[in-house]
Amino acid sequence: MSIAILDTALPVARDPADVEVYALDYTEWLGADTLASVTLGTTGTLVAVVVTLASNYLFKVSGGLANWRNTVTLTATSSSGRVRKRSLTFDTAAR
Repeated sequence: MSIAILDTALPVARDPADVEVYALDYTEWLGADTLASVTLGTTGTLVAVVVTLASNYLFKVSGGLANWRNTVTLTATSSSGRVRKRSLTFDTAAR
């Protein structure tokens, strides 16, 4: 299984038939903190499954509307109560 560390500023090209695992690394933002929780929302019928590992957040993405810009929004809360919200864009097109 390959895991892609994502740059939230760039759209990710993907096929709606693919099932891929992506990661966001919160190490720098967290410092000595840990991830208390991460919630996830999607648009464009993307399906995502969540796994939190210390300072990294892994999520599996599948589906999505073809020829559509789909979005996954992640809201992370640290053990001290800080919150960081990031949106990731997926340009979904059948290949």
